[in-house]
Amino acid sequence: MSSDPNRPTASPARRRPVGASGAAALITGTAVLALLTSAGPVLAAPAAPPAPGAAIARALTKSPVYVDPSYAASAVPPARQKELVRQIEATGLPIKVVLVPLAKGDAYNGDADTLAGVVRDRLKDGADRAPSADGRPATDVDAPPHDDLILLTTDGEFPDSIRGHEWPGEAHQAEDAADAVGLMDELDDASLADLTAEAVTVIERGNGTAEYEKERKKLDESLAGDGDSDGRREDRGGPSWPLIAAVAIPALALALPAAFLVRSARRRHAGSAAAPFA
Repeated sequence: MSSDPNRPTASPARRRPVGASGAAALITGTAVLALLTSAGPVLAAPAAPPAPGAAIARALTKSPVYVDPSYAASAVPPARQKELVRQIEATGLPIKVVLVPLAKGDAYNGDADTLAGVVRDRLKDGADRAPSADGRPATDVDAPPHDDLILLTTDGEFPDSIRGHEWPGEAHQAEDAADAVGLMDELDDASLADLTAEAVTVIERGNGTAEYEKERKKLDESLAGDGDSDGRREDRGGPSWPLIAAVAIPALALALPAAFLVRSARRRHAGSAAAPFA
């Protein structure tokens, strides 16, 4: 160690400045964190699709008539829909109409009872969740009555016909009213709009069962008369029908009323089908 007083002393150690690469890493990390935070909603799982019948039920809270777009073009155009709405509102009854195409494999498996049950459940769900008049969450006491419902739908078995459904009982005879309309001669070529309008009229009168029995009797008498007429022609020596025609035509003539009887009996004894999507 030198004792020379004029020799400069050692300079203090210099602090090493932060390198450019360190600053860049810090900035990059901050940017990535901000990006992940802002991208959270974008990366969220997609919302579940609405339950079957939910869109129909929402529409029915605004109007008593729901018509699928495929029917709105011709079978039940907008003008007829408005007429049905006015007719239903004038009755004061809890009637709602759902006209949608039904086919095997669809959300309702082509079954009118399933469609009706699902729509009813969705309507019930909506009534239970609706807030009360003062904005409070609804309770069982606050919720409006939703069990009293008359529903007219398309028929999965007979696409050009309608079906009647009613809860909780059969006070308005909606099922028989719809079946009676399907048997009326004057409505053989009627549109779904005309069939629905007539069914609403019969339901309002409250005599659906009487109308159904009357139409069934007329049909039975018509078929019996056709059989007597064929027998008289053969007695007069007219040309006899081939054996195949003699068997096939009566069977065909009985097919329509038999189908209505089977359909009606199945609904009466089995009740409403359980809604698989409820």
